[in-house]
Amino acid sequence: RATTREASVEAAQVLFRGQTWPDIAFVFEDFWTIVVKLMDDMEERIQAVVKPLVRMTRNLTLRLCDAKLGKQRDVEEAIKVIIPLLLSSCERYKHAQPLCFDVMRELVKAAHGTPLLSPYVQDLIPPLLVSLSMMENSNLQYWQFHIDAANEEKGKELEAARISNSRDSQSMKLLRQLVPLVTEENAQAIAPRTRDALSR
Repeated sequence: RATTREASVEAAQVLFRGQTWPDIAFVFEDFWTIVVKLMDDMEERIQAVVKPLVRMTRNLTLRLCDAKLGKQRDVEEAIKVIIPLLLSSCERYKHAQPLCFDVMRELVKAAHGTPLLSPYVQDLIPPLLVSLSMMENSNLQYWQFHIDAANEEKGKELEAARISNSRDSQSMKLLRQLVPLVTEENAQAIAPRTRDALSR
């Protein structure tokens, strides 16, 4: 019922705000998934109350992963859960992709200059590369084919515009931020996983 969901959303904002990782580790994955599903709830009453919950969840997630705001061990344990959660949410819930990429972008920014994300570079880069094409409007590929056939010069112009748009995408911005974390060791893991992801 909408009234029950509405009350639960409002209660969650009170219960989860300001919590530390040890307090909510056992339930965080379920909590995040519920919030993501509520984002797609078409009930007007739910949409009205879920936006503040999403903002709180975003800020909570980033705080849990920020080494300047928590204990190093807690942050490492949180990231171990949150990175796979962000990636799986991006893949399963298209409506949650803007939130997930926003959190990933801010998480990478906060971890800049630290080795916190080094163990996850091989997990982050392949899906981000795939998402460069997945997030493009599918109609563009259709038009590219027909414009190429009709006018080679116009086809090149459209292709250049698509590449330019890809360079400005959220995925590409995240990839640029991850480049400094690539080492000889994790590069060996990135290469085959990227090849497999792109060939699917």
